[in-house]
Amino acid sequence: QIDTWNRDEMNLTGGKFVPGPAPKHSLAPLSGVDAIYSGLLECPLTTRIRKHITGGGWNDSVVPQIYGCSDSKAAHTCSAAGGEPIATAAACFAAAQELPALSAAGIKITTSSGADPALPAGCTLSFDGGNETAALFFNTHASPTGCCGAGVTATEGTQTVMLGADNVSVALSLDNAVGGSATITMSGPDARWFGVGFDTISMSNAPYAIVVDGAGAVTEHVLGEHLAGIQINASVTVVKSSVAGGVRTVVLSRKLAGATPQHHSFDPLKLNLDIIAAVGSTSAFSYHLAKGTSSVALWPTNPEPTCVCTIPAAPFSKGMGTLEYLPTGETIGFNLRCNLDDGTESILRDHNPTCDIRTYVGGLSTCHHGWHLLDAEQDIPWQDQPITYYLKYRLYFQEYDPSQHIAVFDNTWSIGGETGEYDVPQCPEGTPVEECQHEINGTVVPGGSNTHFVAAHYHCHAPTCLSMEIWTNSTGELRCEVGGGCTGGELLCREEPYYGQGANIGPATGDSDRFDEPGYIAQRVCLWGLHPPFEKPPLVSGVPLFVRAVTNSTYGHHGEMALPQMLVANF
Repeated sequence: QIDTWNRDEMNLTGGKFVPGPAPKHSLAPLSGVDAIYSGLLECPLTTRIRKHITGGGWNDSVVPQIYGCSDSKAAHTCSAAGGEPIATAAACFAAAQELPALSAAGIKITTSSGADPALPAGCTLSFDGGNETAALFFNTHASPTGCCGAGVTATEGTQTVMLGADNVSVALSLDNAVGGSATITMSGPDARWFGVGFDTISMSNAPYAIVVDGAGAVTEHVLGEHLAGIQINASVTVVKSSVAGGVRTVVLSRKLAGATPQHHSFDPLKLNLDIIAAVGSTSAFSYHLAKGTSSVALWPTNPEPTCVCTIPAAPFSKGMGTLEYLPTGETIGFNLRCNLDDGTESILRDHNPTCDIRTYVGGLSTCHHGWHLLDAEQDIPWQDQPITYYLKYRLYFQEYDPSQHIAVFDNTWSIGGETGEYDVPQCPEGTPVEECQHEINGTVVPGGSNTHFVAAHYHCHAPTCLSMEIWTNSTGELRCEVGGGCTGGELLCREEPYYGQGANIGPATGDSDRFDEPGYIAQRVCLWGLHPPFEKPPLVSGVPLFVRAVTNSTYGHHGEMALPQMLVANF
């Protein structure tokens, strides 16, 4: 729930909406006839949030690499890992400032260059975490034989994820000896569950995770998107479990290779591993109280040279990373979301800001429990005046009768990327309101062999959404004009919302309608049925469907959505 109640200018029993304070990235009007909603509803990016961008933003980044050192020399070069070698000694030594491990306080860095036939070519780094030293060397030999990783037998690293009042720490020690073993040390609050997911920045990737409950029991899971997922067979052995000062620490061991494809396989050649962490409010594994994401830097346990390579900046839509809420340290992963490079998503073609963390300025990803939506330099008002609200539901149902009822299923699509959200850019100043329209579109192909549409509901946000259409494009000849009509396909559904006019508000008696207030939106739906007056449910399995959503762009908007929420039946 986003609190938009301006205590100084409004009351809870009626009256005109008056916007309250807003951060600088808010796009909603603060005065005039259009100021009937709060920009906080769109969760603009604030100065309370810091972006941590994987790969160095729009600039190339520097990373350490080790390789398997096979017989093929080409297999252990920067180019083989998708990077580029560092060309000069000066660039090599400057790279030290970009590596997090070397920027830590107390690390003594030495630099040198020369022609050594036994060392790898180019820029190498030998890091000794125990003695807090790092040696950078630039090899000028024309054809050296050394390989980064040749003497590496094990790597290790530690990271702590801050989750408000709680911390979750994980230490990894990966031994690449015959058989390969991993030692995993996890620490978190005693009496409540905590867990870590590996090689991911989001639950949506179905990552492998280890959970420790409040009693110290250890379980392994494959997580779901905003779901607990499934528990899988145990592959770890509990070496030690202890509690001190309200913190539980467990030491676990397992093989590097996962027992099944669901058990993550740790790569001993990977020097950086993304993780997610969470803590609960109960002893048993349940919905998390706080969550965050980070990464573990892994270094050889013996100071063998690692290659230092340049990784080119990711192209637009490939920028990923994390969003950190600075007051608590909670972090949220920002992964690929506009990844249909075949051109079927217009938000990617149009370089919509929501597609890349480097251009993201607000929406669903910056809207989380306990995250204040004002900038850091703004005071949080009315903290002594909490709002209490109530929800009332009325459900209608019929007892299931297989002779007349057919089961239906929800099938929600997105034409706004993986998260369903996108930004609406403001139309040029002076454009008539009726011409201020923005369209996104995308193609969806339903699966199965007997999937039929039963109902369609257009999920969008007031006060922007104007219409949604679903067209068939079986022949590939569908042609649509932005702001106009389509030819070459069949229109299955068109929905236009109804906006309250504010002319007929009063008690729910007679001809009055207490819900007909300005800004109130009612979304009409498309329905199909087996009996008149409904049209027959269309068969859509394997049919390319072109979905277009049109919004008003008099003002810009963050976090708009265009979700065709479908009910389908198989018959």
